[in-house]
Amino acid sequence: MKPNKETYRILVIDDHPIVAEGIIALASQLEGVTCKGATCAKDVEQLTLKERFDLCIIDLELPDMNGFQLISHLHSQIPKCGILIYAEFNLQMQQNSD
Repeated sequence: MKPNKETYRILVIDDHPIVAEGIIALASQLEGVTCKGATCAKDVEQLTLKERFDLCIIDLELPDMNGFQLISHLHSQIPKCGILIYAEFNLQMQQNSD
């Protein structure tokens, strides 16, 4: 698909590549949607210098930056970009620690 004015661009940010790849695979099936992925805040900073995105899907727990700090960065770089936040929560680990 060639990017054009009507292409909706999504950036998926997750330090677990399999999760990011799954979200990208699902979203890329939609007509008029292109997706890119990043595994850390450093990658996001490089991508947002070169490209604009309509939506960022963000895992709050990244290895090199707090998700909320990253959101602040995104708002300054791409103010009109929508943000969808999620966080992984392992219920089994939580139950085992009780």
